[in-house]
Amino acid sequence: MDSITPERRDRSLLQAKLLAGAMGEASLVLIDQLFEDLSGLRIRERLDRRDIANTFVLSGLPPRHAERYDARFAQQFLDIAADMTVALIRGWTRPSCVAQELALRCLFDQVEVIQDLYDLDLADGWRGLLEQHMLEDMDSEMLYQNAKEGFEGDIELNIHPGLAPMNVQDWFEPFNDASVPPYVR
Repeated sequence: MDSITPERRDRSLLQAKLLAGAMGEASLVLIDQLFEDLSGLRIRERLDRRDIANTFVLSGLPPRHAERYDARFAQQFLDIAADMTVALIRGWTRPSCVAQELALRCLFDQVEVIQDLYDLDLADGWRGLLEQHMLEDMDSEMLYQNAKEGFEGDIELNIHPGLAPMNVQDWFEPFNDASVPPYVR
């Protein structure tokens, strides 16, 4: 069995601190960018996929649902993302709903941008490790898989024990014993 050298321990500690800092900075950027997205959506009378493709955060959500990402949706998503960032500070609890799982994925995307921008020496596989520990499961990942397009309405999948409903209108519904901010309901 490998013994952990002081140098290896110090490097791991530094990488953990860098990741924590990147998560904090990514949280700020994510919320700022969601305000920008919301502001841009409010000035449009009609939205189409191109409008969403030109947003900072909403463009990172499952693209096949882009026509559903209007100003009201952006407000709800902003609220659920802000709730998630508070959970990061107060003591992590797993996401409260599908939308919060998606917000966490957007946060990880922003951490990757920060990692590249500042050439941070984060541990290999940090994202997979965080996804494994911070997400309840990987169900929301199916929303990004083109092969699964349309699965949200599949009766078998939506009644499968343990699988949250994946229709856009259900993304803000709380999981079992979780609670979501009142605004998103």
